[in-house]
Amino acid sequence: MRDDIVLNSMAKLRRLIAGIRDIGAGWSDSDTYESLLRWQKVWLDEKNEDIRNDKSLNDDYLTKAKSYFANWFINHYKDATKDNKLLGDDDIEHIKKILKDEQELLK
Repeated sequence: MRDDIVLNSMAKLRRLIAGIRDIGAGWSDSDTYESLLRWQKVWLDEKNEDIRNDKSLNDDYLTKAKSYFANWFINHYKDATKDNKLLGDDDIEHIKKILKDEQELLK
């Protein structure tokens, strides 16, 4: 059940990212989005596709995106389960492994 929740959450996140990227390249240059961090702009703005696809350039944003997702997931997992189960250390390590194995979903 835990793995299904992780993978379903990642798939939903991927659809959300695709919708943001469909806005069009360069939207993050607007003053409206100046508070977004650089890694977030790389992750979300289609103008940064080259960085996302270059293994020598994408490690920083991917590391931060995985960390952000993992923290968000850990904080919201309890709400997603019927019994409000908290994650233990073994669960967290397993989720990190899933994120590493499925990091293509975050690109």
